[in-house]
Amino acid sequence: MSQPQLIDCHTHTAFSYDSDAGLDEMYGRAEKLGISVYAVTDHCDHCCDTPEEQLIQYDFEFERSEYWEDTEAAFRAVMALKEQEADSPVKILNGIELGEPLQDLKKAERILTRPYDMVIGSLHNISGFPDFYFLDFSTMS
Repeated sequence: MSQPQLIDCHTHTAFSYDSDAGLDEMYGRAEKLGISVYAVTDHCDHCCDTPEEQLIQYDFEFERSEYWEDTEAAFRAVMALKEQEADSPVKILNGIELGEPLQDLKKAERILTRPYDMVIGSLHNISGFPDFYFLDFSTMS
């Protein structure tokens, strides 16, 4: 029987609001852990494709990296890493976590013209309500 493969298909880097880890740092850790397939799937909530669009959508309380929520820059960075590490034993997948795509289908379709290897669909909030991240679940029954 062959050895099982370690695969990570849902990771975030400093291109997402909930991570400050650099892409090289994340890839290096995946390599060190013996992960054979590593997918980078940074956030793109509400199909906000740029930091400017994201600022309009939310009034976030935490510090942003200079790259935060710039999906075009994230896509290019992962493509560059894939080229740089083409001979690596770690297969790198360029992905995206597309949040609430049906709230702006035209934007979602435009974003998905990039040739992603993998797309995760997610729901982080209901239109017109705060992101689930900001809810105080201790006050809910």
